[in-house]
Amino acid sequence: MLRMILPIRPIAGATVPEVRAVLDDALGEWAKVAGGSLDACMVLDDVCRVAAISATAATFIGEPADAILGRFLLEVIHIVDFTEVAGPGETYKRSIPPIAAVRDDHLHRGLLRLRRADGERVTLDAVAAPIRGPHGKVAGSITFFASL
Repeated sequence: MLRMILPIRPIAGATVPEVRAVLDDALGEWAKVAGGSLDACMVLDDVCRVAAISATAATFIGEPADAILGRFLLEVIHIVDFTEVAGPGETYKRSIPPIAAVRDDHLHRGLLRLRRADGERVTLDAVAAPIRGPHGKVAGSITFFASL
């Protein structure tokens, strides 16, 4: 079952239905692809909330997809520092590929080490690309994950 959460952010002079239509155009098709994919993928909106996630990607996090949708990514994932001496700082957290693609408006790739909800650790290769709306503004990102 595909569910997606699309935020409503003001667009000058636009009505609520017009804003929803812009967001649906920008994220809707990608959210359908990600939500139904057998590959591990996720779509974030422009404020880094999870708009869609595949069941496979949800297993990497260790929570059901429905429990992840609509939440901010940094509330959902628990990043583990590769040195395991200390948790990663805020600068590092904001530079992970799904967030960096939204912030920088270009492709990002990197390794993530996560602690799943059950405590198990998983290392992922993440490739993220920005999703642009009809006016060229970044509307979010799509990220594909591979377990290492």
